[in-house]
Order: sequence, then C-alpha cells, then structure tokens
Amino acid sequence: MYCSDCGMPIPPDSLFCPFCGTKVELATESVPPEPGETDALVRASAGEPEAPDMSAAPPESVAAGAVDTTVWSTEEEAMPAPATVPEVAGEVEPSDLPEPLVSSPGPEVPSPELQSPSPEPEVPSSEPQALSLEPETPSPELQSPSPEPETPSPQAQALAPEPQAPAPEPQVPAPKPQAPAPEPQAPAPKPQAPASEPRKKSKKGLIIVVAALAAVAVLAAILIPQLIRMQKQGRYDEAAALLESGKYQAAREIFLELDDFEDAAARAALAQKWLDYEAAKALMNGGSFEEARAAFAALGDFEDAAALALKCQNTLDYSSALMAMEEGRYAEAKAAFEALGDFEDSASLALECQNVLDYSTALLAMEAGRYEEAKAAFETLGDYEDAAFLALECQRGLDYEAALLAMEAGRYEEAQAVFLDLGDFKDSASLVVDCQNAMDYERALTAMEEERYEEAKEIFQDLGDYEDAVALAQECQNAMDYDIAVTTMEDERYEEALQLFEALGDYEDAATLAQDCQNILDYRAAVSSMDDGFYEEALTDFKALGDFEDAALLAQECRGLIYEQAQLYFDDGDFEEAARLFRLAEDYEDAPRMVLRCGSQADYLEALSLMEAGEFEAAREILYKLDDSIFEDRLDLVKETRYREAKVQQADGYYYEAYLMFIDLGDYSDSAAQAEACKLPMPGTGETYRNSAYSGSSCQLTLKPPTDDGSSSYIKIYTPGDILVSCIFINAGHEATVSLLAGEYRIKVAYSFGSVWYGEKDMFGDDAYYQLLVVEGIGEIIPLESNMHYTITLRTGAPTGGDDVDTVNEERKTF
Repeated sequence: MYCSDCGMPIPPDSLFCPFCGTKVELATESVPPEPGETDALVRASAGEPEAPDMSAAPPESVAAGAVDTTVWSTEEEAMPAPATVPEVAGEVEPSDLPEPLVSSPGPEVPSPELQSPSPEPEVPSSEPQALSLEPETPSPELQSPSPEPETPSPQAQALAPEPQAPAPEPQVPAPKPQAPAPEPQAPAPKPQAPASEPRKKSKKGLIIVVAALAAVAVLAAILIPQLIRMQKQGRYDEAAALLESGKYQAAREIFLELDDFEDAAARAALAQKWLDYEAAKALMNGGSFEEARAAFAALGDFEDAAALALKCQNTLDYSSALMAMEEGRYAEAKAAFEALGDFEDSASLALECQNVLDYSTALLAMEAGRYEEAKAAFETLGDYEDAAFLALECQRGLDYEAALLAMEAGRYEEAQAVFLDLGDFKDSASLVVDCQNAMDYERALTAMEEERYEEAKEIFQDLGDYEDAVALAQECQNAMDYDIAVTTMEDERYEEALQLFEALGDYEDAATLAQDCQNILDYRAAVSSMDDGFYEEALTDFKALGDFEDAALLAQECRGLIYEQAQLYFDDGDFEEAARLFRLAEDYEDAPRMVLRCGSQADYLEALSLMEAGEFEAAREILYKLDDSIFEDRLDLVKETRYREAKVQQADGYYYEAYLMFIDLGDYSDSAAQAEACKLPMPGTGETYRNSAYSGSSCQLTLKPPTDDGSSSYIKIYTPGDILVSCIFINAGHEATVSLLAGEYRIKVAYSFGSVWYGEKDMFGDDAYYQLLVVEGIGEIIPLESNMHYTITLRTGAPTGGDDVDTVNEERKTF
C-alpha cells in the first residue's frame, strides 16, 4: 500500500506512514500512486485467495523493490505458486503454511552504478507451479519450481530491478511490449499429500518470512530510485557545466546518455546546434560561404544564424558582382551591387559601375561622331577618368564638323581658319591643305574659263593629284596645242597638223580635224594613182574617202576603167582574172553578171571533174551556186550526183539509204525501179551470220518473240568488246535457237511490223524498233554458262518465271 499523503510505499500492517507519520487508512486494495511518484508497486489482497489470471500475459519484469503477493488459504492442499513471492494478509499462524514456503532472504539489491542495461529477463511461464510438501521434513528454503539453475526463480524475477537507461528527469517508464498472452489453461491438479501421513502447516513461520521480504522490498523501492536519480543529476550537472564552457561535443554526449532525464534531450539538441553553429562559422571564416550559408540557414533563428546566413549570401553576391565587374559586365555588376545595399562598399562600387557604363556610352557616341551627345555625357561624369578632357575633345569634334560643313559649302577660307585652330585634331592639318588646294583650284578654273591657259596650267600642275588637276593641266595644254594645230591646218601643212590633232586625241573636234587632214592627204594620193593608171589603188582610196569632195565620182570612174580591163581578160579566156576585176568593178554596168559568168565557167568545169571522181557532195555544193540562166543542165547534174551516190550505197549493201535517195529523185531516170530493187526478200528464220572465231557450241540460247503480233525480229549478239558474234533472223510467228560458246554477251533486238527488209546493214530501215536487252540484277552484259540452255522471251508483259528483261532504245546506225 502507499501513503495517501507522501505517496511512499508502507507495510501493509502499518498504522502510520514511517516516512511522514500520516495515519494509514486501511483498505482492501491499495491505490497505485500517480506516475512518477514511485518505482515500486505492491499489490495486496485480504480474505480469500484470488485465483491467478491466466488470460493475461505475465509482465516481462517487475520494477526494482516491488513485491507481488498473493494469499493462499488452504488447510490440506497447496496451490501452485505463481512467479511471485506470496504475501499474507491478516492473522495467520505459521503452522497453517507448509514449511517449504519459508524463503531465503531476497535477492541482492543491484548497485546504482549499473550503466548498461542487461538482457531482458526471460518471461516466466504462466502455468501454476505445484509445491512439494514433504511430511515431517521442514525446510527453511523456498523451493524453485524449475530445477535448471540457469533460469531465475519467479521470486528473483519479481524482485530484480530492471536496468534503466540514463534519463534526464524521472518519468514513468513507457510500458514495454508485452509478450502475447498464453491460451487460458485449466489449473494443474493440486498435489495431494500422502493419505497415511497428513502434514501440518506452520503458518506462523511463513508470516515472519513474508514480512521480512516485504520490508526489504519496500526499502529497496525507496532507496534505489533515489540513488539512480542522484547519479543522473550529477551527470546532468557535469554536462550543463561543459555546455556553459563551450565544450559542446562532450556535453552533447552526456546529455544523450541521460536520455529523458529532466531536459537532457533538449540540452543535447542545443549542444548540437552550437556544434553546427561553430562549424558554420568555421566554414564562413574559411571562405566556404556557400556551405556556411546553407549551414546557417539550417539553424533557423538560432543565435544570429539568420544574420550570418544573410552575410554569407551577401558575400557570395558581392564576389559575383566583383567578378562581373572585372569581366566587364558592368550593367550586371551594378544591379548586383545595388541589390546589396550598404553591404561593404557596394554603394560606391555600384556608382563606379554606373560611371563606367556612362563613360563607355559616351565613348561610343564620340566614336560614332555624336559629339553633342558625348560631350553632355562626359560633362555629367565630372572628374571621372579623363571625362573632362574628352568633353573638350567632343567640342573640338563639333568645331571640326562645322568646318567640314563650311568646306562642303565652298567657304574654304572660313573652314581653313577653323582647321588651323584645331591643330592635330583628326585630319585637320591635311584639311587645311585641302582648303588651300580648293581655293587654288577655283582660281585655276577661273583662269581656264578666261582662256588664260598657261596660267591655269601652272596652277593645276602645282596642285599635283588634287581632284582632276592633272587632267585639267593637260586640258590647258591641249587647248594651246589645238590652237597651234588649227593654225597649221589653215596653212595647208596637213601632215604636221594631222600629227598635232592626233596627239590631242578626243579633245574638242581634234579627231574630226585630224580626219579632215588625212582625207585631204588620201585624196591627193588617189588622184595621183588614178593619173598613173593604178586604178585598183585609186579605187580603194576613193572608196575610203566616202563622200569627201568628189571622191565618190572619181571612184565610179575608176570602176569603169577596171571593167574595161576585165573585159579584155574575159575575151582572152582568163576567166579567173576577169572575174576578179569584174568583182572590183562592182555595180559598174553588168559587172556582177560577168563575175558569175567568169566564175560559173570555172566552177562548172570543176563540178564535172568532182562528179567523175565520186566527190558527189562537193560537186553538188558547186552546182548549187551556178546560175540556171547560164547553165541550163545544172539541175540535171545535181540529180545525177544524187543518183550516182545512191547506186554506190546500193552496191555497198546500204539498201535503205539508197532507197531513200532513189525515192527523193522521183522520176529521174530509173530511180523508181531502183528504189523497189532496194527492198529485199525476208531471210528465213535462223542464224544469218556467225563469226568464225566464235564457232563453239557449249550452251544454247532460245529467242522467243511474240507469235501473234505479226512482227519479224532481227537479233545481233556481241561480246562485251563489241565484236559481232552472231546474227539471227526470226520470221513472224517463229522462234530460234542458237548454239554459243559459254561467256558474256550483249544482245540487241530489232523488230518491225512491216514486211520490208533492207539487208543486214540497214535491216528494217527506220520503220522498226532497235533495242539493247538489260537483265534485271545482271545488267546489259549477260553471262551464259556451259551446258546450259537459256530462253529469252521477247516483248511479253506476263511473268515467265525467270529474270525480268528490260530494253534500252538505240539508233539504227549504232545497232
């Protein structure tokens, strides 16, 4: 039972609490203390013994110092003892209990220095244990229900304190997991004492033993928790001192050992935060700002972790901004410094970045010639870098542009004065010279317009290569030379004037005047040649003079004189010389006709000679040019050349070519009959030609044209080197087989739906199809193997079971 005032356990027969003196109110069942008041639990019962509850699982252990007692009330029989020490309530004589129930002293109280928990005790069996009652043999020792020494007795299990882990403050331990409750079993049969010798029970001795055990248990329940708490408090104080002195790791380890004692868990967590805080500061001091920021951020609002996390982030942003600034990314750096506010020197660096940006913008404007804009920007920058100097440079740029505008407007003196003041700014020095040259150039142009050529020439020459001064100096010279040439021509010194005008080139009308001088000279020479009888030379000169003076009239007079010379040669039979002279006479009287007559006579004779020599084409070319009015047999001679040429083709076996020529001749001579003679009878089906060098027959080839389309076929078989091996003719409705040497061949097929054959050279003429066979997957070179018989089915649209054969069209003349 427990005291209702202090809550300490007291003996069941006490009238007053031995601790606080409060009067004990007797009750049939004690009330357990509130959690945390005591580690001992005593359960007592009065009156009739209570049967053990076999449906609940036995506890794994009993707290140190607890006594679980049950009253057994029986005269002749002993109930099986549960794994507890029985407690007797009320007045019981020792003789009423069997002597074996007198127990030895309880187990030794464990030392409070026990640190590590021992393995949990084995759960005792819930079955009732039978007591052995030996007659007339009392024993002072309590017998264990199990003979094995390894298993502790139920009493020892009940009294042994359970090892506790260090805890920061006294708490009621959470209930440990219970072993599954065993199935309820019927109570074992009570052991029977021998009928002949019934034993007497000593109840008085048992009461004494039980009372002693109860006192020990109560004392242990009081002292052991206090000793354990004192030990934990000492460790707690030690850890608190370590934490206060900054030895966070050692403090944390001790607090973790104390587990749930007082606020040890919270103190361990606090020590861990200090460790994390110090580690974060070490990272920050070591320059690992990214890791330090993350560590401080993880600490939340601990100490100044949030401020230090922000400082780390600012440091990182500051470094990034510095890097951007060093790399020339000033806009990015400026934005970053501005975002940092008053961190370090961010404000001044943001201003520095802005100055750099403004300076760069001003420089770009200055380089682009936007001096007004650049000047304003540099002036805004004040004494930054060389901004003041560059502002002055921009002003000079504005003056420079104003001078350029004045120069373009022709105000050269005004512009020159500004350029002189600008000194070495840009190309001002050279522009001073340009202004001077421009003024000299205008002065020279004025002199030139006033025909003061010598003066103008000297000025232009002094200007060198300025503008077109060289050309104008030459033009001044030309003007002076032109005047000299005109004067020379007027003095009829034409050869000298000619040279002067030619030297002037295209100046003014110098070329025309030079031509006039040349014409005068040529006219005089032509007249001289005509007077000397050199009519051909005179005619050439007069013709070249064109309409100069009376040159055209004198040229016609020369043609008449040449005509008379040509007539003399014609009369003498020298047609070639006569024709040449008649051609020179051109349109004088009938000179063109006489040229034809002279030429025709010679050409006619040459055409006859070529025709006899078999040069029909060359003869026709000449005959085509002859005049029918002079040579009435010209057309007949042309037809004769065609007829003879057709006969040659016919004799050479080119019947189709001859046929075409004879047809073209119409009814000339026997051309119609000769054309019909060119149509030959169809050969019989079979081989019409075999190259003697390929006379073997190691394989066979069958050619099968369509049998129902009325076509005739002609096949040529070549080697890959275009050597003709065999020719086969197949009449309509037939097929042919030819024996060949094994090898590779190219096969060509011609077929016609007509009935005209022009021989093996012209075959079916142009009224046929000429094709090269191409086997799919093989090509146009077709291999034929020994001891094989091949069949090629021609012009069929239906599959034959073999390789497909395509065709490529060819010209008849290459077939």
